[in-house]
Amino acid sequence: VCVKVRENSEIINKVFNTGYFNHSMFRIVAVKRHTTTIIPSGNDQILANDLVYFICTKENLEYVRNAAGKTNFDIKNIIIMGGSKIALKTVQYLPNDINVKIIERDREKCYKLADKTDTLIIHGDGRNIDLLKDEGIEDADAFVAVTDSSEANIFACMAAKRFGVKKTIAEVENIDYIPMAEGLDIGTVLNKKTIAASYIYQMLLDASVLNVRNLTSADAEIVEFMAEEGSRITKGKIRDMRLPKDANIGAIVRAGEGILVNGDTQILPNDQVVVFCKSQVIRQLEKFFK
Repeated sequence: VCVKVRENSEIINKVFNTGYFNHSMFRIVAVKRHTTTIIPSGNDQILANDLVYFICTKENLEYVRNAAGKTNFDIKNIIIMGGSKIALKTVQYLPNDINVKIIERDREKCYKLADKTDTLIIHGDGRNIDLLKDEGIEDADAFVAVTDSSEANIFACMAAKRFGVKKTIAEVENIDYIPMAEGLDIGTVLNKKTIAASYIYQMLLDASVLNVRNLTSADAEIVEFMAEEGSRITKGKIRDMRLPKDANIGAIVRAGEGILVNGDTQILPNDQVVVFCKSQVIRQLEKFFK
């Protein structure tokens, strides 16, 4: 879970080595502060407006939201700007009890979308404020901008925020624009290049790597290793492993069950180990798992 924490969050200004975070509800595995990504160690702390990456089990999601100072809300009405493949896949996966409208300015694309989904398709420009008002932007719970223009997506989400939309998501393909989008408080940023790069990197690694994900808003990766029989990572407790700086084991999956870890956790052969790290230390981490 990635959350931008505010002044009302109970976790800000708490130093990690004070024991405040010594519980089983969640672990903080990465922090984005301005343009710097921090893989936290004992002397680090969370500050207001940090982007904080938590790892937790599903039943503790609400606890994480409360700790971060966020209030939960139901999403029932969504407006999507741009009739892209992402938009089409999204409406196909969403539950039937969510109301969705897709706004697309290309008339031909509108007809094609209408043939593939029962979702309401609006022909028009989603950057048009009057159109957004007519289509109920003030009653929308979420606004998703997935056109082929990063600039249009960012500014449309900014407009949605001004109308009080709680959740905004922008596809930003120009990587240079991602920090700007974060600074403008765009809720979530999607970037296909970083997703593709993660898959390519995964194919190039030697150890038993099940998954690699680049954190779009941070200079860090989530790497899922398989602990092989006899590998170094299985030889003792995590605290004794001397892992590289800028690497943090967040959780393991053992026999299908997700388990948060701490320094006393012993990793066993065939555990799937979820590591948050800077990209430059992945090669060093490989040696622990094979």
